[in-house]
Amino acid sequence: MTVVGIVSTGTYIPSTKMSAAEIAERSGLPADVVKTKMGITEKPIPGEHDHTVAMGVWAARQALRKGQVDPKEIDVIIYIGEEHKEYPLWTAAIKMQEELGAYHAWAFDVALRCGTTIMAMKVAKSLMLADPDIRTVLLAGGYRNGDFIDYGNERTRFMFNLAAGGAAMILRRDHTENIVLEAELITDGSFSEDVVVPVGGTKKPLTASDLEEGLYRLDVLDPIGMKARLEQKSMENFLKVIRSSLQKSGFTEKDIDYLAILHMKKSAHDFVLRELGLNDGQSIYLHEYGHIGQMDQILSLELAIEENKLNDGHIAVLVSAGIGYAWGAITVKWGKSEGRSNMSLQKVGLKKVELANNEKIAYREREGGEQVVVLVHGNMTSSKHWDVLMDSMNTKYKIYAPDLRGFGESTYNERVTGIRDFSEDLAGFIETLELEKFHLVGWSTGGAVCMQFVADHPGKCEKLVLLASASTRGYPFFGTNEDGGPDPEHRLQTIEDVEQDAGKTLAMQGLYDNKNRDGLKAVWNALIYTHNQPEPSKYDEYVDDMLTQRNLADVYHSLNTFNISTNTNGVNEGTDQAKDIDIPVLVLHGDRDYVVSAKMQEEIMEDLGDNATFISLEDMGHSPLVDNLEKLKNTIESFLE
Repeated sequence: MTVVGIVSTGTYIPSTKMSAAEIAERSGLPADVVKTKMGITEKPIPGEHDHTVAMGVWAARQALRKGQVDPKEIDVIIYIGEEHKEYPLWTAAIKMQEELGAYHAWAFDVALRCGTTIMAMKVAKSLMLADPDIRTVLLAGGYRNGDFIDYGNERTRFMFNLAAGGAAMILRRDHTENIVLEAELITDGSFSEDVVVPVGGTKKPLTASDLEEGLYRLDVLDPIGMKARLEQKSMENFLKVIRSSLQKSGFTEKDIDYLAILHMKKSAHDFVLRELGLNDGQSIYLHEYGHIGQMDQILSLELAIEENKLNDGHIAVLVSAGIGYAWGAITVKWGKSEGRSNMSLQKVGLKKVELANNEKIAYREREGGEQVVVLVHGNMTSSKHWDVLMDSMNTKYKIYAPDLRGFGESTYNERVTGIRDFSEDLAGFIETLELEKFHLVGWSTGGAVCMQFVADHPGKCEKLVLLASASTRGYPFFGTNEDGGPDPEHRLQTIEDVEQDAGKTLAMQGLYDNKNRDGLKAVWNALIYTHNQPEPSKYDEYVDDMLTQRNLADVYHSLNTFNISTNTNGVNEGTDQAKDIDIPVLVLHGDRDYVVSAKMQEEIMEDLGDNATFISLEDMGHSPLVDNLEKLKNTIESFLE
C-alpha cells in the first residue's frame, strides 16, 4: 500500500510577546480572566520583520534542515498561511519557492482559515497518491491575524488569543514514518458572514474614514445569533471530525495517544479531553502561545516531541476549528512503521493450530472487538497479503487470516484434490479456535473456499463477502493452443492434464522453482497490479510470500472442477449447493479485473439469487487492497454493519 509520511516539521515563533497583563490592560478584563478563562499566559506577536510569508519561509528552512531535504527535491509547495500577508493579491507559495531555492517545484496557495493545515495535508496526500511525479510536498505559511483584533471590542473577545508565528511540514510518498492516515472535514456556510473584516472588500472598499474609525478589524456582525447557532454545532462537529478521522483510519478514540489541538478557552479544551477519555498528559495546552491559527497543530506536534509525548507507534490526531465555519481532523500513526499500528501484524505475530487431519494451519490474528471476521486468501498469496486490510479495518472487528494448506507457513502433508479440502481445513480451523459466529471474506480462490464452507456448514457464518471471487461454477482451466495461448475449445479434465499444461502450469511452476522474482512481478504487473503497485519493500515481501506456495497444480485443478450450481461447467455437473448459501452475500468485482471475468460474477449472482448484492469497484483490478484500500475497507465494513 502506498503511504504518505511526515518527514519533518519546522516552526518560527517571534521573540516579542504580549502578556496576560497587557491583554487585560488593553481590554479592560481582569488579568485572572485572561489567564484562567481565556487560557493565555502570554502570546507571541510580530516584531518589525515578522511578516506572514517570511515567517513561513523561516519555518520551512528549519523543516528542510531537520529532514535533511534538499529544496530541489520538493515537487510542490502549498502555502498554508493567511491572506493577511506582505502584499494583497499575491501568490505567496511562489515567493516561498524562490526564497527556498525549490527550483523543481510548482506552487499554489490554499485557505480554510484555521483549518488550512489539515485541509492541505489531505490535499497533499491526494496529490501524491494520484500523480506519480509528485513525491515530496512542502506545506508552509505564517499567521499574524492578531493585527486585526481590537481589544476594546467585546464582540471579538473569543479571538483575543490570536497570535503570530510560522510553521512548515514536509510530506513524502513512501516515507514509512509518521504515516498520514485519513482526514475528516466539515464546513457550514450558515456561519460564513458572521466573523469578517467589514471593510476593505468589494462590498465596501476601504476608505480613510474606515481606518480612522478602526473598522479595518475583525468583527462579529451577529454576535447573539452566532453564539446561539454555534453552541448547537461547534463541539458536536469538533468531536465528530475527530471520531470520523479515527474511524476511517481504523481506530477509535480509545486508541488516541496524543491530541494536537488548537488553542481555545481552557474549559473547552478540558471538555474535549474528557469526552475523548484523555488525560492532560495526552495533549499540550498552548497557554504560552495563544492561537497561531492553522500553525497550532504543527506547533503542538513539535512540543509533544520535545516533551517525549510522541513515540513510535503512537496514534496522534490533529484537530482544528476555524471561522467560516470549518472543523477538521486528521490521524497520524507516529514514528517508525514497525511500531504499534491499529492492532497490526507486528503486535499479532504468526500462530499455528494443528487440525484433526494432522495439517498445521498457520494464521494471523488481530485483536479487536466482539465481531469476528475471517479472511481467506486466494492463489499465489497467503494471509500475508491481507496485512494492509487487517491494519486498516475498524478495531471493533477481531480478525483471523489463515494460510490455506500448502500456502505460507501452513503444512502440505496431503495433496489438495478439490476446493472442499480447503473448506474442510477452514472448518477444522474454525472449530479448533471455537469460533461460533463470524463473517467470512474470500478473495479470488478464497471466495470458492468460503462458498463451499457456507454451503456445507449452515448456521455458522453470518455474512459472506466475495472479493474478485471465482464463480459458483469454478474457474475454467483451458489447454494451450499452438500459439501458446489458452484454447477455449479444450477445457482440461484431470489433474494430470493440468500438471502437464505448458502454457500455464509448467510456466508458472518454473518461475516458482527458479525463484524468479522478476518473472513473478512481471505476471502480477500484467494481470493484477496493472495500475497501482505496492511500495517496493512491501512488493518484495509479497513475492517472497508467493514463493512459499507448494500446491499450484492442485489449486488450478480444484478451481477447474469446482461447481455448486445446477449447471454443468464442462468438467462436472453442479452439486446444486448454491441454494444452501442462504445468508447475505456481498459480491465485489473490480471493473478492470483481468483475472476474474464479469461473466463469472454474473454466474455467482444468478446462482445465489436474492441473497447476493453486487457492487462494481470502479477503477480497480484483481487486488482492490492495493488499488483503493480505503474504498474497499469502507465497502466491506458498511456491509458488515
